[in-house]
Amino acid sequence: MKYPCGVIRDILPLYKDEVCSEESRGAVEEHLSECDECSEYYKELSDDRENIVIPEIEDHKADSLRAVKRRINRGVRVAVIIASVLLVICIILIGAMVTMRDMSERRTIEYNGSNITVSMKSEGLIATVRGTWYSGARIKTVHMEADGEVRLLKIFRLEDTEWDAFKTGKNKTYDLTIAYADMEADMVDAVYYYSGELNDDIFKGMGELPPEELAELLGKMTLLWEKSK
Repeated sequence: MKYPCGVIRDILPLYKDEVCSEESRGAVEEHLSECDECSEYYKELSDDRENIVIPEIEDHKADSLRAVKRRINRGVRVAVIIASVLLVICIILIGAMVTMRDMSERRTIEYNGSNITVSMKSEGLIATVRGTWYSGARIKTVHMEADGEVRLLKIFRLEDTEWDAFKTGKNKTYDLTIAYADMEADMVDAVYYYSGELNDDIFKGMGELPPEELAELLGKMTLLWEKSK
């Protein structure tokens, strides 16, 4: 049975999607083998259906892509913020460590005219330090011969750190015993303060210096106490 081109073209979409009956399929194939116009129409129909774009699906894909992009951008921003915060924290910690290291380095306490005094008390010769906690003290006993007399000298130095000075109030005082009353305090003739660099060879070896060199060195120190004659 021959079918008109209009009928065949109405069936072609069903034929293309393979949902028509076997009878209709046979009729379509028979017609296409004989009709060039319907064959061309079917070819164009097939090409058009392959390029069909469903707007709703494409919009959904676009929305999904935008959502994914927003999540990625949000994640990148969060990562950048976290990295920046961690970097700032690291810089602060490194700065604090460097500051604490610098503030914990020991140094000689400089004599400023009133921050260190020495006096004879009932318990002995006492050095009083004002404005900082001394974290280290070095005391040397030196015998010096002059004019046929041997004098007993006490030479001392004090150490602190920037942190000691920072945490100590200006009005705070701390005592250091230079010589005890029941030992040699009464025999000490003078007490000097030495402000040289830490661990220098001068302080270590001043007990072995010749009298002339020792006298010259004493002239550069601070006489804080001397026995009344």
